[in-house]
Amino acid sequence: MEGMPTKQRPISLFMAQELLHDYISGRLDQSRRNAVEKSLKEHPQLQKDLELFKAADEYCEQLSKTKVNQELLVQLGQKESLAARVGHKLTWKRWPDAMKWTTEALVLSTMVIMFTLVAPWEDIQSWVKWGTSEPAIMIGEPPQTVAEAEPVQEAQPEPVKPTVAEKKVVVVAAKPTVAPAKPQGVLFRMNMKVSNIESKADQVTDKILSLGGKKAGRVRLGWRKETGNYYHFSIPENKKAELTKTLGELGPVRIYSHPHERVMPEGDIRIILFIEDGPVEEIEGPVEAPAEPIPEVPTDEQAETEQEEA
Repeated sequence: MEGMPTKQRPISLFMAQELLHDYISGRLDQSRRNAVEKSLKEHPQLQKDLELFKAADEYCEQLSKTKVNQELLVQLGQKESLAARVGHKLTWKRWPDAMKWTTEALVLSTMVIMFTLVAPWEDIQSWVKWGTSEPAIMIGEPPQTVAEAEPVQEAQPEPVKPTVAEKKVVVVAAKPTVAPAKPQGVLFRMNMKVSNIESKADQVTDKILSLGGKKAGRVRLGWRKETGNYYHFSIPENKKAELTKTLGELGPVRIYSHPHERVMPEGDIRIILFIEDGPVEEIEGPVEAPAEPIPEVPTDEQAETEQEEA
């Protein structure tokens, strides 16, 4: 068989593309090399692929000649990760003093604000006791000087009974020291009659809130009773006239005021508004402190009890 010509093996386009890299590298036998060259002549796209392979090999050869500075390699090996650098910078000991003070002040201010908003100030005010509740000398008890003088009167042969006038003097002398009066607040009550108040209750609630009003009792503003709607709230004192004017557009308003044990902060007042469902009364404008007795208006505690039982 030696000396016989070797039959050339034809190859497909796909096979020629796979053998391009070996063709450039010179690792093909003569028959395969001839087959690839024949395919290159027949397929222009294969020639473009050959040019791309040659360019890639040349680029890789140039990259292999690139030299990196030894100092740069050392720095790259010692460089920390981004997470490690951020954590190192955020260490509390590395913060500037100004930033530490600012952060502490911000945290403290936030805690004070949260306590101010959450603290039940109404309950705290009710816990505070003003003045003393026990007088120095109880009314009706005889003074110590009279008790000490009785044995002297019994030693006399004919004791003389004190007259009515003398007894009055003794009672005056035994008057106890008056304890300091507790501070007194003022509670305003507003009463009015409005027909179909249920359709206007939300309007009244929105007006109270827009004027800076806040719920002062345990039930919601505009709580519905059988005969009307109930509002218990605090409001800036300078907004009372505007509220009265707005209520006057719905109907005449009767306003009462009387002392109350709860003392409001300076600049605020407390109002209980009860709007009864019924025909509008024929009176002109808001009436302050009318001559007739104050009508029975459900207190906040009564309203809450009735709401729970409902």
